[in-house]
Amino acid sequence: MLKDLWKTRQKTHIQAMLKYMKYIFNDHFVIVLFICLGFLMIAYAHFVLHVTAEVLHHPLMTLGLVGLFSVSVLFGRLATLLKPADTHFLSVMESQWDVYMTQAKWYSMIIPSVWYISLVILSYPLIVALNIPLYYCLFMIMFSLKWIQFTAIHYAFKSSRLKHRYVTCGILFYSVLVFAFAFYVSMILAIALSLLGVFFTHYTCRQGVYQWEKMLSYELKRQNSVFRFIQLFVDVPIYHEKYKPRKYLNACLSKTANMHTYIMERLFLRASHYLGLSIRLSLISIVFMLFLPNDLVKLGIGVATAYITAFQLLPLYVHYQDVMHLLGWPMRSEAKKSAFLSSLKRILSVQTIISHVFLFIIIRDIHVLISVFGTLLFIYIILPLYIKQKIDKM
Repeated sequence: MLKDLWKTRQKTHIQAMLKYMKYIFNDHFVIVLFICLGFLMIAYAHFVLHVTAEVLHHPLMTLGLVGLFSVSVLFGRLATLLKPADTHFLSVMESQWDVYMTQAKWYSMIIPSVWYISLVILSYPLIVALNIPLYYCLFMIMFSLKWIQFTAIHYAFKSSRLKHRYVTCGILFYSVLVFAFAFYVSMILAIALSLLGVFFTHYTCRQGVYQWEKMLSYELKRQNSVFRFIQLFVDVPIYHEKYKPRKYLNACLSKTANMHTYIMERLFLRASHYLGLSIRLSLISIVFMLFLPNDLVKLGIGVATAYITAFQLLPLYVHYQDVMHLLGWPMRSEAKKSAFLSSLKRILSVQTIISHVFLFIIIRDIHVLISVFGTLLFIYIILPLYIKQKIDKM
């Protein structure tokens, strides 16, 4: 019965993901994705072809590979596809639940396995140059370590004391140990260590009573992390945003008596989606401007970052439109529009200045000011015209 339940939920989950994928991988995103992947592949090929023996055999190179493979083991989370009602209706079948969890672990191994194969293939030139034998066994080691992590998480569902962060720290430490053996001592010993971990967790992590609320909380967090990414491209009705007080950021609020300004700025600082998105876009713009020396290109990146951030922050304007006690507040829509524009300008200005300050600290080039002033002119003169048109259509 539980096998059939898993197959039904797996089919439903795949259909839902495919429905969202057609919106994510649209024409524009695919073009940008291919351009970025092409750029990275050309840069990596150039590095491999021109890397010197001194750099290749530097201790940091092997240490970097150990760290890369160890961190890559953490990629991917256990998808149990639980629903809130399961804590009531399926808890009576707890004795058979291990069958369901085994199916969930195998399903969750698909995407990490694709990444592991890609990583081994991409790192092949460096591994061969370092004269590391049996390099193809690295995939088996990573697969074994990932299975250990999933088994430990499975056991954490049965323990009220074992936290998931402890599992993450433990598997990261064990991965570093195994890959250190693989790159510095012997690949065969590394394989033996990984298989030993698989057998150890299989025979020791079996007892306990399922903590259903803990399992449900883990699954909802996993789904939310996936939907947070999908939300960048299309609205997800079942996405639940999290809000944090972040009292240390209250000093950033403007001193104003305007209700809309206060609400929008506080929402921006407390909602993980808005604040996190702005920080990620800032970091991406810094990386691109760091490797592109042309001043006009840096200006274009700064303007593009401001435009994309503004577009992603448009939902701030209608976020509280269904709150009843705000609908009766005696303020005109023009006042709300003005408050939103002023808040948006302030947010984008701070983002632009902070990102360019970090860039200036790194490259020490006074020409960064050209990008700063050009982006600020775009924010205060050109962008408001576009934002007003978008608001009128909302």
